[in-house]
Amino acid sequence: MLDDQESDVFMIENANPDLFEVMTSEPPDFSDEYVICLLRERFGFTATVKTLISERDQNFLVTCDDGNQYVLKIANPEEDTSVTRFQIEALLHIEKKNAALKVPRIIRSLQGETGFEIADEKATYYVRMVSYLRGHLFDGFHCSSAFRYNLGRELAALGKALKDFVHPGSHHSLIWDMTHALELRDLLRHIDDPVARGEVASTLDIFEAEIQPLLPQLRAQVIHNDLNPGNALVDDEDADRVSGIIDFGDMIYGPLIVDVAVGAAYHRSLQGDPLEHVAQFLAGYCSVTGLERQEIDLLFDLIKTRLSTTVAILHWRASHKGPDDPYLDSALQGESTSAVYLHRLMEVPRSAARDIFRQVVASTVERDGVDS
Repeated sequence: MLDDQESDVFMIENANPDLFEVMTSEPPDFSDEYVICLLRERFGFTATVKTLISERDQNFLVTCDDGNQYVLKIANPEEDTSVTRFQIEALLHIEKKNAALKVPRIIRSLQGETGFEIADEKATYYVRMVSYLRGHLFDGFHCSSAFRYNLGRELAALGKALKDFVHPGSHHSLIWDMTHALELRDLLRHIDDPVARGEVASTLDIFEAEIQPLLPQLRAQVIHNDLNPGNALVDDEDADRVSGIIDFGDMIYGPLIVDVAVGAAYHRSLQGDPLEHVAQFLAGYCSVTGLERQEIDLLFDLIKTRLSTTVAILHWRASHKGPDDPYLDSALQGESTSAVYLHRLMEVPRSAARDIFRQVVASTVERDGVDS
């Protein structure tokens, strides 16, 4: 399925960057009053604002007097401007490649800017505005099988739109980049539950021995890298339809199958067949973009690696940030089943999972006649 002339491969860098720099820095802390003035001066908007929870930036829901809504994003000062520009340019690229995709649109300032800098006595910050997509966040447990399938299709369509997008900011360091999973070993001591700690450690051992050596062989491109329930919207009038994919803040250049694994890790069957919901999502993805055998065979371990990443980072953040961290409180509620689902998957033979995924992909490709 893979055309070597049109694809790229993921190259592992020898450098060991500080993956925690942005995560440990304090996010921007501008007042509502300041932001309201900024909106009036730079965009000509008369509006009210509401703070949105963010891991490392400062985001506001903007509601204008005319009823239109937007999201204003103030980047963490430790994030390199090239990374912020990468996210902006990606959205502009998607709009050109496939305007039907349900993703935020960049809103230009009165001066035509897609982004600009502001400053206070502590630092300089990069600001951009995007459109607000309506819909409600999907429930990873009780959403319909049709929605899971359609979300897989939407992610694959997004991947196709980003396939030829290149930007120097795409190679930035990010702890949520699964290709840096072995860095998580430094966080194991923060996982209080010995069972969860052992399962995360075991997953990382498999990643080191059997997954990481194969990464240079995989096709790669810019990927969304964060299709969690907080970033996928359900249509308010049709619960089977996807009304949007949001938050491109964890976007990276990496193996395409990582994008699939990240999304799949949030379709958790806590009763019955542990891979039932994953299979529905995978079928949707492969109805648009087929997967290669090697990618399919790595998927199960990559899903477990994503779950391990979540468990390790949230426990580390709890010990580092403390109980007053609003993002942590929200994340712990949304990710309370990460360790539970990882435990379920540890009981599934790896060979059995591979066979299931191979069958899902084969039957979908045969039915829909898709290619990569």
